[in-house]
Amino acid sequence: MGLVFGAIYLIIGLIAGVLLFVLSLVVPEQTAFGGVAALILSPLLYGVLGFIGGIIVAALYNLVAPLVGGIRIETEPTDHI
Repeated sequence: MGLVFGAIYLIIGLIAGVLLFVLSLVVPEQTAFGGVAALILSPLLYGVLGFIGGIIVAALYNLVAPLVGGIRIETEPTDHI
């Protein structure tokens, strides 16, 4: 679950980094270097923090699921494809 969260947040960080980069080009007070740093650091930070958050969520789920029953899915075999 940590890898999935990390990948999702990496994509979100990439989008945020691009938006911050474009914003740094539009706002005259900002330097382009700040936008480039945001473009590089945002996906990395989002990905790492998303990975850590995913591990924490998975651990909490594993602790709580036995107490409340978790998620149960019952299936039946069929002859249809």
